[in-house]
Amino acid sequence: AKPPLRREELASMPVSFTAGAAASGSSSSCEVGPVRRILCYGDSLTAGFASNGTQFEPYGRTMAERLAAAGAACEVAVCGLSGKTAHEMVATSSTSLADIVGNRGKGLRRALEEEGPFDLVLIMAGTNDMGHGAKLDVILQDLQRLHSICHERGVPTAVLAPP
Repeated sequence: AKPPLRREELASMPVSFTAGAAASGSSSSCEVGPVRRILCYGDSLTAGFASNGTQFEPYGRTMAERLAAAGAACEVAVCGLSGKTAHEMVATSSTSLADIVGNRGKGLRRALEEEGPFDLVLIMAGTNDMGHGAKLDVILQDLQRLHSICHERGVPTAVLAPP
């Protein structure tokens, strides 16, 4: 197993992990099919926050490794903004923002425009909103807005529930 990432390794997000043919630098089409590009977007659960923000184990890194082991070439980009609410993610979707440990990440709209195209975006957000006492219907509206940002660009999304 790979060691956890240090905070500095996520200082500017999204951070990409490649696996399979994508990691070897082959063309976008090979015997295992085209390289799939996935963006994991969310809060500290996406970043894999651990050890009080000194180490991180983003699920996107493991997902890239597992997809490669299954024969799928992929690039998985991770933008996990520790401590940020879905509401803040919507408000800063066209810019960038700093999280509670000082890492900077692109807003979702900006990441799609500058880092895309993506085949899929996985969104895990809203837990910090609950911790701040936001109303559930407001959290749901903000999550829907994040998904809509992707859908407006023709990118499918999936919602991930907290573990």
